[in-house]
This record gives sequence, structure tokens and C-alpha cells, in this order.
Amino acid sequence: MDGIEDNDDEEDLLPVYTTAWEEERRWTREMQGAVPGWVEVRRQLERSTAVAYKNFVLIDGLLHRRTLGKQGMRLRLCVPPDQRLEILDAYHGDRWAAHLGVKRTLGQIEERYYWPRLRQQVLNYVRACPQCQARKNPPVEPQGHMEIIRVERPFEKVGMDIGAFSRVGGGQEEYHRCGGLSHQVGRDEGCSNCDGPGRS
Repeated sequence: MDGIEDNDDEEDLLPVYTTAWEEERRWTREMQGAVPGWVEVRRQLERSTAVAYKNFVLIDGLLHRRTLGKQGMRLRLCVPPDQRLEILDAYHGDRWAAHLGVKRTLGQIEERYYWPRLRQQVLNYVRACPQCQARKNPPVEPQGHMEIIRVERPFEKVGMDIGAFSRVGGGQEEYHRCGGLSHQVGRDEGCSNCDGPGRS
């Protein structure tokens, strides 16, 4: 195959892409018209230049919001509620989205899209992501350093471990280890009169 044949194949697919894109735009227009807060904005913009809604503009029937950013004026598509999860999935949850954190996911979405409470929804979505919860540890304060416990005389401080470690004679035997912290030797004993599961 030479390069000319490849270009012919791509040109054959162009009407398919265009049709899919037009269908998506038509559906987005319909969904934007169903959002209560945007109905009046669209109506005013369709009639004339609405001074009250100077941050919004209609382009090919789609409602966009004007935003002044670091790179100058940007137009962001106003996303109806039914399409928001799809965008969140595409920018964070998709297998190619790399599960970026809140800041980077929000930055990528805010470049192109707008909807009310966008920041909060991105924050909630990323925090609830099961893959991120399984892989990323939340930032925690470092645990303190181990310290030497100084004692001047035996049994000045006492440590005790209590736990159920084995069953004896159908009941539960609790294990006690009691000892002074200044000694390596402790006293081990079983408890025969402890009530535990399975004990009568």
C-alpha cells in the first residue's frame, strides 16, 4: 500500500466521523435546552446580544461560557448533567486517563468544559475512585520516633500484653504477659476463669 491509498481510506471514513459528531452535537444541544438555569440564557442569546449574559455565547447552537485565563479568552462548552459523568470518566477514570489527582484532572476539564459546581464534582469523583483508593495512600503525618523508656528501679513501669491465643479444652484461654519494662524476664500465666466465646 502506498500513501495515496491510505489517504483515500481516511477520506472514506470522514462522513462517518462527521455524522457521529453532528449526532453528538444535536444531543448536547437538546440536553442543554433541558437545564433550567440555561434555558433563559439560551433564549436571550438567540434573540439578541444579551448584556446580562455577556459571559455566555452560542456557537452553532451550542452554549459556551467565556472565561478569561492565563492564555487569554477561552470558550468552554456548557455540559448538561447527563454528560458530566462521561467527561469525568474520560479525564480521570478511563484506562488512558492515568488516574491523575484532583488538581490535574480539574485543570484538564476546566480548559474545555463548564458546569455549575464543577470543582466539587471533580473532587468528589476523584476521592471516590476505587482504583485511586487502592493504589494511592492518603498523606498522613509521620509517626513519631521510637523513644527509650528510662526506668530507675524494677517494676517502676509495667507493661502488659493480653490476648486470646489458643483454645484449651473447648474453651478459650487468655494469655497474659506481665513484666517490668526494665527486665527481659516476665511472668506468663493462663487465665482459667475468663469468660470468652464458647465458654460456658
